[in-house]
Amino acid sequence: MLIAGALTAENLSAQMTGKPPIKITRTKLDFSPQSVRLSETSIQAGRRDVTLEGRLDNILALISPEKTMLGSIRMRSDLLDLDEWSTPIADSPAPEATVQTTTSAPTMIPAYDMDLDLVAKEVIFNGEKIINPVLSGRIRPDQVIIDR
Repeated sequence: MLIAGALTAENLSAQMTGKPPIKITRTKLDFSPQSVRLSETSIQAGRRDVTLEGRLDNILALISPEKTMLGSIRMRSDLLDLDEWSTPIADSPAPEATVQTTTSAPTMIPAYDMDLDLVAKEVIFNGEKIINPVLSGRIRPDQVIIDR
């Protein structure tokens, strides 16, 4: 049995308590047993605007721990206001005591290797404005490589 196809969605909205509204203007997924491709994705989340494109190859890695999922993510934004999505430290609850166990939970994605290409005109983080930040690199379970 071959599973392949496309999914397109337009005008999706979500509202979480205490967070700005999210609107996905449009998104498209093309999928096959070998890969999933995300395109034409436009999201407005509060003041934040994001366009995304990406590809995941070897998606069978989700069910096969000896395989590595490969992919790429490209994100563009005019404004990423991270402050409107974070809880100020003063308002955060005190951390609860935790107990460590020797049993480890299974990892959802055992191995991945993702290329990143992130560009924004303005990022607001912790009250500070960062103009024209660019992040290009690669992320793996045990390392993050930043090219620029």
